Amino acid sequence: MSPSSRQNETRQPELLVQHWPLTQSPWETGVMAIAFAAVGLIAYYASSSWSLGLLCMVLLLLTSWRMWLPATFEIGPRGIVQKNLWGQRRIQWRSVDSCQTQRKGVLVYLLADASAAAELSNVYISGPSQVDEICEIVDYYLQIRRSGGGSSILRHDDSADSIDSPPISASRS
Repeated sequence: MSPSSRQNETRQPELLVQHWPLTQSPWETGVMAIAFAAVGLIAYYASSSWSLGLLCMVLLLLTSWRMWLPATFEIGPRGIVQKNLWGQRRIQWRSVDSCQTQRKGVLVYLLADASAAAELSNVYISGPSQVDEICEIVDYYLQIRRSGGGSSILRHDDSADSIDSPPISASRS
């Protein structure tokens, strides 16, 4: 990459959003932990099997991993990069359709395909104190993409350096 295109890339706005629900919203995650324990107790009493109760609790914890594990979102000229314990996922701007402001974050809608699971590929970026900033920067890059303008970093086909990781479903708040 030439120095001029690297400089052009660094002049584009970037935002780092760190999300860890255990520290950012401890009351909500605490209530969910109590609810999961209650489900485990109900399963135990209904089946008289402590292993089934424990299995129910563990499955609930695994399926709601976004409530417990930290995630980092890097939003910049090359797209949205989501990093967590499972690895990272990069979403290019040409894959983003729109965004919607939520109470504690921004829901980024990806271009839909015909599959029933298309809704699960959307990404929820939680940042209660950064909602306006997140939406502004996503809108900025979407406007550039739609107008066909902007730096070559937004227009070139960079699928070769895409990260091949399984899609991570979005949690909705």
